[in-house]
Amino acid sequence: MTFGVTSLSEARDVLRLRIPQRMDPATVAAADLARVPVVLLWVPEHLPKARETVAAYGYWNDESSHFLDIVFFGWLFDNGAYYDPEAYQRCVDEVRQASKWRPSGDVDLLLLNFEYETATGSGDFNFAKAIPLPVGQMITEGKVPNIQVFVQELINHARDAYAHDPADPVWEIHKRLAIDRGLRSLWQWVSRNFLKDVGKIYDDMRPYAVCNLAKAMNPG
Repeated sequence: MTFGVTSLSEARDVLRLRIPQRMDPATVAAADLARVPVVLLWVPEHLPKARETVAAYGYWNDESSHFLDIVFFGWLFDNGAYYDPEAYQRCVDEVRQASKWRPSGDVDLLLLNFEYETATGSGDFNFAKAIPLPVGQMITEGKVPNIQVFVQELINHARDAYAHDPADPVWEIHKRLAIDRGLRSLWQWVSRNFLKDVGKIYDDMRPYAVCNLAKAMNPG
């Protein structure tokens, strides 16, 4: 599912509503916690590649289905594509406050799990295991051909991971990405250039780029 929102809390509300609707009732009854992979996507309107990226919304919505949720911050798609700069900045600020993530100034993508508690119907994003990807700069430096191809890769791996019902979808997707078409060099590049001072790298098999972007809790 692909959708646009004007705040991080709106994204939470949409996922809390949609996740139980698409889950098998037996799964809901058996599981205390459901994890689904989510892409948080920042596409500032002023960038040359913005309209090209936004134009992929309908296709991504069909392709992502219930395998991967893609959230456009600051964009709405009810009647065409509408960009709200104030909402976009609000989303940037809210994710800054909730995590160690910082924008690159270009198109940014953050892959992480949304954890849904089946008993209470509550849920939230888990920034403790996330993959921050500065897609705009990756394209500029030739690490990926374009955002459409890269997001399609994420969707394909999310579909494959879904078939195996992984306990941690982000781990499964990142491992599939890392071995697909020799993309280890991509993760080395991301780790070297964009993961400084963002927290502990979780994966012992470096150079995978799952890292802890959660802010430390204040004591007391």
